[in-house]
Amino acid sequence: MEFVFDYEKYSTLMEIIGVVVETVKDYEKQKRYPLNVALEMRFMTRSEAYLGTGNIARHNCGEGEVVCIEVLSLEGTKDWDEFSKKVGQEWMKLGGVPHLAKQYEHLPNIYEHITKVSAILFCEKSALTVRYVENCPTDSTSWKNAAKKMNCESIEQRCSDEHHRFQYHCVINAWRNATLEVCALNRTIIGYCTEYSINGTVIQDNYGADCTKLNPPCPSSYNSAEAFKCRLN
Repeated sequence: MEFVFDYEKYSTLMEIIGVVVETVKDYEKQKRYPLNVALEMRFMTRSEAYLGTGNIARHNCGEGEVVCIEVLSLEGTKDWDEFSKKVGQEWMKLGGVPHLAKQYEHLPNIYEHITKVSAILFCEKSALTVRYVENCPTDSTSWKNAAKKMNCESIEQRCSDEHHRFQYHCVINAWRNATLEVCALNRTIIGYCTEYSINGTVIQDNYGADCTKLNPPCPSSYNSAEAFKCRLN
């Protein structure tokens, strides 16, 4: 069973791995250990592979850093079905999506989860809010004023959840030939400036602009809804 996650924070990765570790410890306490299980992970960037309905599945724009976590077992391992269900349900809570070529059909409510995640990641309502502008706000005050005028919070949409908010952004487009304002789901950006993919209707990292090397540099990680922290000029 393999799940795909956005890789934004090291602490989140530890939480994902911790689910398996704590479940194994719980089984040990219940004298149901040892289990024939192994844990494998792979890190991928800007993948064009369609592995799961998540960040990595955006094959039309191929963006994002993701980690694929797989828990493996030998055929016939006792309690594997229950063990994998417990791990899978916790991974779902952390925003992961199943690798579509691996085992996942036995997980309760998995198809509802996949549908929900797809709706969040591909927010079509976002594309309808795009406005092309000459320049973006360059400080917190002017950014807040622009956000107030656009009033993204008042727009009815079914994309946001407790982790992603439908917020004002002012960034360049994915082709890097225009500047735009848009209401979109925020995300954590690590070490790069921010751009918006109209095809994918998503905010994403601009891998052509490492803002930690600018003067002044941007924070090593920041909320995309505060993209004024990355100044190319």
